[in-house]
Amino acid sequence: MKQVKASAKWLEELLRESTGRSFEVRPTIVFPEWFVERMQGAKDVWLLNPKALPVFIKNERTVLSDPDVHLVTFHLSRYIRSDLRK
Repeated sequence: MKQVKASAKWLEELLRESTGRSFEVRPTIVFPEWFVERMQGAKDVWLLNPKALPVFIKNERTVLSDPDVHLVTFHLSRYIRSDLRK
């Protein structure tokens, strides 16, 4: 749990530095082909199988606008293709 929370914070910081805007990043762990039982006390991290992910996203209170999705996508794709990730 610590690692996924740290990774979410890292991604929030990367997006803030790159875009100049703050975006909330939800720590999520997806286990393909596993049945995942809901854990008590794990409200700040989603532990899911792939079939549950779309439902959780749909029910999330924060919704990004299309321009925000494009902004984040652009900056993440630029980061992935850069030498900064080394």
